[in-house]
Amino acid sequence: MSSDLRNSIRLWMGALLVFGLFWGGLHFKWFDGLSKTWIGDIGVGLGAVNLARLFWGLWQRRASNPNNPNGS
Repeated sequence: MSSDLRNSIRLWMGALLVFGLFWGGLHFKWFDGLSKTWIGDIGVGLGAVNLARLFWGLWQRRASNPNNPNGS
């Protein structure tokens, strides 16, 4: 199995897991005790973590590229 296929499967499984947890939280009213401010803060925090991981991955990919003009 290629690494691209493995990464795609992990991405899809992660997206389905997050969607399922969010749907379950709405369906079973897990979020009723939280204020809308907290839900927004949690969403923004998770988004910031994901953006940081995205940029870190892009930076690592650029740094490991042998054609990088800034490489040593």
